[in-house]
Amino acid sequence: MKQLKLILVLLMLNSFLYSSEEIPTQEEVAKLYVATFNRAPDSAGLTWWTNNSGLRLSQIAKSFFDQPETQAIYTPDTSNGDFVTSVYQNLFNRTPDTDGLNYWVHELDIGSFSKNSFIQAIINGAQNTATSNDADILTNKTTVGLSFSEAGLSNVDDARTIMAGISDDDTTMTSAVNSFGVPLHVVPILLNGVDISNSLKIIENAQEIVGNLIENKYIDYYTFTLKQKSTIEFDISPIVINSYQSSFVNLFIYSSDGNELLYVYGNEDINKYVLNLDSGKYYIKISTFENKNDLTKYRLLLNYTEGIVVPDDYSDIPTESYPIKLNSSTSGNLETLKDIDYFRFTLSQSTSITLSIKAIEGNTNNIDSGFLAYIYDNLNNQVEAVGIYHKYKPILLKAGTYYIKVKKIKKSDDDVYPGLIIGGVSGYQFILNEALYGLVTSPYTDEVWLDRNLGAQKVCTALDDEACYGDYYQWGRLTDGHEKSNSSLAKVQAYSLIDSGDKFITYKSSSIFNMDDWSLIDENGFYREKSWSLVDGNGICPNGFRVPTSTELEVELSFTTNSNEALNMFLKLPSSGLRDTSGGFDNVGKAGSLWSSNPGNGAFIDGSARVISYSIDSKDMGYAPRSQGRPVRCIKW
Repeated sequence: MKQLKLILVLLMLNSFLYSSEEIPTQEEVAKLYVATFNRAPDSAGLTWWTNNSGLRLSQIAKSFFDQPETQAIYTPDTSNGDFVTSVYQNLFNRTPDTDGLNYWVHELDIGSFSKNSFIQAIINGAQNTATSNDADILTNKTTVGLSFSEAGLSNVDDARTIMAGISDDDTTMTSAVNSFGVPLHVVPILLNGVDISNSLKIIENAQEIVGNLIENKYIDYYTFTLKQKSTIEFDISPIVINSYQSSFVNLFIYSSDGNELLYVYGNEDINKYVLNLDSGKYYIKISTFENKNDLTKYRLLLNYTEGIVVPDDYSDIPTESYPIKLNSSTSGNLETLKDIDYFRFTLSQSTSITLSIKAIEGNTNNIDSGFLAYIYDNLNNQVEAVGIYHKYKPILLKAGTYYIKVKKIKKSDDDVYPGLIIGGVSGYQFILNEALYGLVTSPYTDEVWLDRNLGAQKVCTALDDEACYGDYYQWGRLTDGHEKSNSSLAKVQAYSLIDSGDKFITYKSSSIFNMDDWSLIDENGFYREKSWSLVDGNGICPNGFRVPTSTELEVELSFTTNSNEALNMFLKLPSSGLRDTSGGFDNVGKAGSLWSSNPGNGAFIDGSARVISYSIDSKDMGYAPRSQGRPVRCIKW
């Protein structure tokens, strides 16, 4: 079988021998210099062979063996085995494998190949494998050789010196040319017929890049190199500044020979993609596809551990499920509707988790397929299910082992998840994260609450600790980005309660009878009150929790008279201030408040909601404009 493989390789290599029988390029001749002499081409020699000799590449390769330098290196007593080994070392910094060495020695012994035709065959057959990056090493040596020649240098000893130490690591090229004070030759790198060599940037492992794109004009390109086969996590997402910018960014992954390996798009929800890649050099292309011609920012991050590879296929048996950890992303493939993948994770204590899943587009034009992910406990009780279009809210799980089952959506599920296309893309990616929140129990009512405000990074220990302030929600709005303290502003009232954008709406009422409301509809607040009262995870609170009523807040804070007492009570309430109707911030570090789920009907015609507020010397349950941004604390249903 090995002999057959070698014959097939030979046939393939033979097809390359006369692929350049027109005027040879300097790059092709430079490779002959590397293979034959183990040095860079001298400027005078390279110019003569390519511009003045009138010879084809195969004739140049043959003529090299008539040169005194070649005859001094390969003396008459040089065996074919030593010759083959020398060429491999010159080109790839390694010895040939045993089967390859024996084959080529035999072919040279019986005259099937001349030495020069053998060199051409090996050059044209160079490729990266799991054990050696031959193609990348040869490319780097050729680049350094051309850099030497283009600088007008012709000293043969220097030509050998500059080539010493060149490997598949691009930094060895830079070091070599810098030692001679010559510029690095730019090798054309073609992706889809476009030379990207002048715009290519290196991205390192764990390096976060924030880039800019002018849509439909500029495209960014990056490159990275793997020394071992590894599982790579690509984290790509747009940074949307205003509603006129694209909310999607395209990510393409290419091999060193220009083959497209992956195409996905990142959005503001799930944006991590995982791919198993062999050792070698790879290229990344970042672009957008919306025709809006304005500046777009994006975030790109690569994460991997050299040599660590996760399985391409997972077990469909729960007891053989693949172990995963919290705060990680996992990718897989389901080729048919019958395929199932199982994963498991273990919690050492009660923990709030979130799970989200997305279809991954490969290098086809297929659109998203449907996927469902189920969470089961160790008694096979279904805890939750999530689809690719659901924004999954946190769910509290007790300590123990849990299983995640991923399947392709069935046609019969189309009524539940309308509009999904069955078939097509088979790749999926899900993210399992630990939610931020712990639980506290009221000593007054025995009610269970989250231990911090929505969006807070920690439990409060000081009135002015910004990490515990949390997000600033406009009353009745969903979690859409407006609640972040750095969200941008919009002056136009929203026409929708579900899709109101990601901006903080700074509408001011012209009526003295109405408070400011961010929405044009739902004047009495009926639907927004219902939304904030949901306990199924479709409101703003984690699954099983809701926004408290004004009565519930009053009861819990009945023994609290000021901000210091609010901090020291069981809820550990911060003095986070508020975001006013103009988008600015008031009383930060001095006073605090919490929205209730109740609108303020009765006190005003519309535009208000009930809120409990506290400052350094007072506490009050009152009314506030719905367009103000205030913190929210959730209570267990």
